[in-house]
Amino acid sequence: MSLKKRQITGLRKYFRDMAQKSTMHRVTAQADKGFTPLELSQDTPDETNPSGRDELTKKLQRWKEKSLHGRYAEEIEAEGIDKQASLKWLEKGLLFPETEGFLMAIQDQVINTNNYKKYIIKEQMESDKCRICNSKPETIQHIIAGCEKLAPTEYAERHDNVAKVLHNALARKYGLTEKKEEYYRYQPEKVCENERAKIYWDRTIMTNRTIQANRPDIVVIDKRAKTTHLIDIAVPNTNNCVKTVGLKREKYQELANEMQQRGETCKVTIEPVVISATGVTPIRTIQAVERLLGKGESTQTFEKMQKAAILATTRIVRKVIGDTYI
Repeated sequence: MSLKKRQITGLRKYFRDMAQKSTMHRVTAQADKGFTPLELSQDTPDETNPSGRDELTKKLQRWKEKSLHGRYAEEIEAEGIDKQASLKWLEKGLLFPETEGFLMAIQDQVINTNNYKKYIIKEQMESDKCRICNSKPETIQHIIAGCEKLAPTEYAERHDNVAKVLHNALARKYGLTEKKEEYYRYQPEKVCENERAKIYWDRTIMTNRTIQANRPDIVVIDKRAKTTHLIDIAVPNTNNCVKTVGLKREKYQELANEMQQRGETCKVTIEPVVISATGVTPIRTIQAVERLLGKGESTQTFEKMQKAAILATTRIVRKVIGDTYI
């Protein structure tokens, strides 16, 4: 059950129970005829009511028509995006209410950035430049995945957190560890190996000729299946998600060809794992994680990777401009 539904169910129960012994609560329940999501005047809210569905459809349409705030609604329905997976964090209720609300404000771009203050709410400001790099306009997209000053620290930490979740799942799959650790405690070994597999973490792959892109985030050599997986992680802005998947495949194709020619394994695959800073996920990311882990384990692992990316994004925004949003 999603966080929203849990909150509504809990509040409905509270008001209905209190209405038995409190006149104020009883009058409040009787008066709530569609004024709140609780629908207290009804014995059981009818979620299949056609009029309710029509009203929801109208609200969604009005949201999509907003030039700024409706961009997220368009992004999760874009070609190549897995909408269901992108909303998994919301469906599962994985975040605290405050964090969930803050992320929604980020998605709707109502965060109090310099660019928003100057051009949307028309405050008198000399500049809308980023307060960190002071070189580009401070939009919410710039803060969460476009600031060069944040790249080597905040973005790198977020990237590694997502990668650690996947590395731990792979290590458990191949019997290299039995511990199911949280990413903030997990420290991957540079090389771990047994009779089933060898896994490299952020390690340069030696080749006979010079190849520029020779350091994927994770390399898995499956000795029994005789396959090698080159895995690279990315946490870009949503509008770059699908494009980043293609770029990652192109980037490591030369390395894959070289390793294939060496004949150490029968097959070398490139597996880009891309989750946007706000959790939006390409279809090919879900497919890649399923190929690496199998369908059952891949679902839990993806949810943890998505949560790690989202929590890091909200932390970055809070560090830069605080909790303020319109």
